[in-house]
Amino acid sequence: MEHLQVKRDYAVDLGRFAFAFLVVTLHMPMFANQYLLPLARCAVPFFYLVSGYYMFKPDERKFSRSIVHNGRKWLKLYVSYMAVFMVVSCVLKLFVPGNGFDWTYYDTICLLREGVSPFIDQVNDERETYGITTLWFLYEGVVGMLIVYILKKRIGKTSTLLGVFLLYIITVSVNHYFEDRIIPRFLTASFPAFYAGVFIHCHYDAVADFFRRYKHTLLLAGFFVLYGEYITNRGGV
Repeated sequence: MEHLQVKRDYAVDLGRFAFAFLVVTLHMPMFANQYLLPLARCAVPFFYLVSGYYMFKPDERKFSRSIVHNGRKWLKLYVSYMAVFMVVSCVLKLFVPGNGFDWTYYDTICLLREGVSPFIDQVNDERETYGITTLWFLYEGVVGMLIVYILKKRIGKTSTLLGVFLLYIITVSVNHYFEDRIIPRFLTASFPAFYAGVFIHCHYDAVADFFRRYKHTLLLAGFFVLYGEYITNRGGV
């Protein structure tokens, strides 16, 4: 298989470091959490966007191989970590009172829909419930890549971009209206962000020229994404 070389971009590395820190603020109490929340919720979509950007190849065959290569890598990581967390969860349930070993229909639905099930993730201790896994981003990432793969022949079309844009608005609005994660994360996070990264790379010169000519649209786009990530319900991130 052809080795996929990626040129390092230190500006992107800086963004990764900053958003990795912001992810931490979502999972533990820190100073000014409420003010950082909208930006922190952009962290996982940012990582998806960067991955989509670097996955894109102008040649369709190379692009297909790139998606498959990354999808397999993410899937192997997900399966490996879930196997470890399954063992850890069972051990904790065995020795911590108040936990059962009942795998339900709901666990199966959650695992297929979100990549994480309450049986594996949740452990009860003294009336408190603790989550031990945050691996949904790997599973939902693989699903997002699969959708991008299906649409690879239409990646560069403006009509597809508008469709993805409308899909994001609808899914975020539905989750916000019901105040729950009705629409799964691969439609509110991974697929739209992957597609955005791929589209930016596909039309890099045109996108860069547009934002250079209309700088205010970049600011408006930033505020739009911040607001969308602030109101959406994705279970924390």
